[in-house]
Amino acid sequence: MRFDHDKIFAGARQSIYERQQEYEYGIRQYILSVYMYMALALVITAMTSVVFMSSTTFINLILNSPLKWILALTPVVMVLCIGKITQMSKPSALISLSIFAVLIELSLSSIFLILTNENIVSTFLTIATTFTVISIYGYITKKILGALFLFYSWVLLV
Repeated sequence: MRFDHDKIFAGARQSIYERQQEYEYGIRQYILSVYMYMALALVITAMTSVVFMSSTTFINLILNSPLKWILALTPVVMVLCIGKITQMSKPSALISLSIFAVLIELSLSSIFLILTNENIVSTFLTIATTFTVISIYGYITKKILGALFLFYSWVLLV
């Protein structure tokens, strides 16, 4: 009687393949959800920007009062407390993301008074393209891009 390896181990190989497919599907779903949350934050930021820029009263209220310092420092405090997000429920985390998006836009909205729309759009497109290319590169190569992030942080600072 001959020992048939292929027949015996075919079920185990199929099981490993199915688990790998399920894992990769889960990773794809997770990454898709992260990008959807980022898109939501960008939409909230854009809407905040439109509301802010359409109201001269609101612009004067923020830029000519101590409120500008509160708006400038609140996002920093939120970033320092971001570690708590893992302990939040999903609705609480989404509310925190929305609040953070609004605060970031309000704290950075004065750039609209200084820069032209073309400068802002070209900067946004450059950043979005760079992020997309780096994300695709990291997803395909499965490399951890922490060193690349550190490099770009130093480039930004210099």
